[in-house]
Amino acid sequence: MTDHIKTGHISDSEAIAIGRGATATVIHFPDTPPQFPLHNLPPPNPHFSGRQEYLAAIQSAFQNPQSEIVITQAIAGLGGVGKTQLALAYAHARQDAYDLIWLLRADDAAALDSELRRLGTMLRLPVQTADAAAARQMVLSWLNGAERRWLLLYDNVDEMDAGELRPFLPGGRGHLLITSRRPHWPRAQRLRLDVFTAAEAADFWPKRIEREIEIEEEDVLAELAAELGRLPLALEQAAAYMERRRKSAADYLRLYRQRRRALWQRQPPPDDYHATITTTWEMAFDHAQQTPGAADLLNLCCFLSPDDIPLDAVRAHAAALPDELAAVMADELARDDALAALTAYSLATAADGQLAVHRLVQAVARERMGAERAKTWAEAAVKLLSRAWPFDPQDMTTWEDCPTLLPHLMAAAGYAEENEVYTEQAAALNGKITFYLGFFGDNRAALPFSKRALAIFEKALGPDHPDTALSLNNLGYLLRAMGELAAARPYYERALAIRENALGADHPDTATSLNNLGALLRAMGELAAARPYYERALAIRENALGPDHPDTALSLNNLAILSYYEKDLSKAAQLMRRALAIWEKALGSHHPQTQSARETLSAIETALS
Repeated sequence: MTDHIKTGHISDSEAIAIGRGATATVIHFPDTPPQFPLHNLPPPNPHFSGRQEYLAAIQSAFQNPQSEIVITQAIAGLGGVGKTQLALAYAHARQDAYDLIWLLRADDAAALDSELRRLGTMLRLPVQTADAAAARQMVLSWLNGAERRWLLLYDNVDEMDAGELRPFLPGGRGHLLITSRRPHWPRAQRLRLDVFTAAEAADFWPKRIEREIEIEEEDVLAELAAELGRLPLALEQAAAYMERRRKSAADYLRLYRQRRRALWQRQPPPDDYHATITTTWEMAFDHAQQTPGAADLLNLCCFLSPDDIPLDAVRAHAAALPDELAAVMADELARDDALAALTAYSLATAADGQLAVHRLVQAVARERMGAERAKTWAEAAVKLLSRAWPFDPQDMTTWEDCPTLLPHLMAAAGYAEENEVYTEQAAALNGKITFYLGFFGDNRAALPFSKRALAIFEKALGPDHPDTALSLNNLGYLLRAMGELAAARPYYERALAIRENALGADHPDTATSLNNLGALLRAMGELAAARPYYERALAIRENALGPDHPDTALSLNNLAILSYYEKDLSKAAQLMRRALAIWEKALGSHHPQTQSARETLSAIETALS
């Protein structure tokens, strides 16, 4: 970030080498004190957008004129989120408030000593012939006792922790601003920097592309920003590519979706960043490898939804995971170490028992794995979620955790498809999603998962397996619920044939197919044709499951509705009363099925009166 350094008020008689690549030279100054204001800030970033709330927070924290000690703030966050840009924007905006502003590259101790020596040179201190420790102490002593207003920016303090950085920090009455991927700075006021908001991303594009955005482009740019997780580095990289290659936003979005890896590999670091998407997290990935289980936990998270990853569920069902990660998740100390390694460089954030990993971190990590490892972890995510999914339509207490887990099931199912995981568990996971979405009426969203489940079962188990019949049944149900009755019929009929042949004519699953065919025929207006299917299903369920089973009640319910349409209201009421009694006892009076039956019975009785 400091390759191009601009110093303030250097006289013609000074001879100085400034820059990261410069070697130390003997520098001669006239015997005059330093001239203020003095800074080494690079030029302002003309494309800096948004962040006003963060800038105001930094300024508010520094506004304490009575403070007798240095005020320290730390801007922490994921690589590429714009920490350095925020610090520089604050420094430029507040130049009039300081006599000295100095940006220090803080990659490691040696770099910091070099940066402090350069500052000492500009302050006319005799640091040229001193060793590193002595030169450092001269500069810190000057800052400790200076009456000048000063601000030091310690940039990219990623390799050093708070204890290692402390010897390089001055006291006095100045201000320190640290940027770091590390979130923990005990003696600093911490500011956690997040990605752009949707509004900030929308404000960024016209500034960066430096042209008016057409109305039809706005939606595409919003979609592109969302696809990039609104990470500032990713938006900058995309804008630079579009500008250099004269690509439209739609063309870039298409290329990104089709050839993301090749696209990223062709892109150099943007002007105001020192890395690209493919390189900015290398150090953090390497760090994670050094702690048992950390890299594996990240690998697992890359095949889940990026937000609200439930650690309790991962821990509770860790037996489904590869051995090393299973062992780490079962050991509280080892688990804490792995989580600390991921959060230490902001690869992940942890709060309230949940983990979050930025979608681009996931993408880069997946691409680093290679095809074989990616398939292994996609399959591990499927196994984990298959065990963790709690949904039981007859037990409302299982419903509470489902909305949090559902995005992870959907993500894992998609990644399994991408990585050609055609296992029974992958098919079953798609079936679980299908059933849940269909149960709550979101049939169109369920349809692609239902089709995928059927295709995988046919591939893994064959066209005549009972689990294949289950997928055929579910797909038929969705099509019927969407009003596509004729399209649903062959799926129902094929499912019935498989079940009768594989399970027998009196199996409960056969009864389900009979019930569903009856419902379809009733919906198609073929009432007389529907009745024998309903009656046979009821007989099987009463015999196999018992007269008080909820599925028996379902058959009674369906026969009641059929009787209602056949104008036999007395028979309809009798059947519905029996169904309601079963559901009230088995499911409780507040279950949706019970409430629906109560409303249906009320309507029948009203028609009878």
